Amino acid sequence: MDTHKQGWIPCCEEATLLAERSLQQKLPFWRHMGLRVHLLYCKYCRRFLKQSRQIAEAAAKMQQHEDFTLDPQVKAEWESLISRKIN
Repeated sequence: MDTHKQGWIPCCEEATLLAERSLQQKLPFWRHMGLRVHLLYCKYCRRFLKQSRQIAEAAAKMQQHEDFTLDPQVKAEWESLISRKIN
């Protein structure tokens, strides 16, 4: 993964991956510090992290409702859209 000239500060691409990973698990100290420094000056990555947190919170709330089920047709449409975006 690419980093800035300082070596321990991630570029935007790596920062977004680290931000996502930080929502799932604790980052190693220097990765965490690099992400924090990057977020100090990059408003786009700060926005990305904020949106990712909101999505994670919404997904957690949805999982709390045992009676929630996604319509199979909607699920298939979403999977198709995601697949097209990825490829």
